Amino acid sequence: MRNSLGADRTKAAQLLTEMSEAIGPEIDRRYRVYCLGPDVGNLLMWSHYAQDHKGIALEFSVANDVVCGALRCQYLGAFPLMRVYESSIEGHLQILLAKSSVWFYEREYRLIAQERSAAIEGAATLMTDDSMLHLPQGALTAVVAGCQCDFNAVRSVVHRYAPALAVKRAIRIPNQYAVSIEA
Repeated sequence: MRNSLGADRTKAAQLLTEMSEAIGPEIDRRYRVYCLGPDVGNLLMWSHYAQDHKGIALEFSVANDVVCGALRCQYLGAFPLMRVYESSIEGHLQILLAKSSVWFYEREYRLIAQERSAAIEGAATLMTDDSMLHLPQGALTAVVAGCQCDFNAVRSVVHRYAPALAVKRAIRIPNQYAVSIEA
């Protein structure tokens, strides 16, 4: 096969295209990716992912085996190559940890889980059931409302469903490009 594909670049390109198109749906079926950032005060994160500071951020403790096991993203200048002959789960996960270098400011970590019904047998990854990742008690430590968010509405919902959970808010610091997080 190597000789055949090496001699026929068109056939090799066609096979690569078919494999690339097939892998996307397989990744969607099998894996769940949870993205985490270390800086709740990052202005760009609030702008990009929280509707211009109108959303919320979730604060997690790293004092548990789930969140503590988050893997650091790799920021690359080119799309990563996936070695189809790679048989280790680590090799398969590398593509799920890659991100364009333009996003390096996020300093992102990811939790990678497999849907239990589609998991690779014997894989030592987190498992989800119906796309739900179960976190240990105390893993979620606070909900942080953006500085443009309706803080009272967020606090009301959190207190209704998780009365012991802290609710914080991002506050713009006057005359600076920054927010502070207040309890």
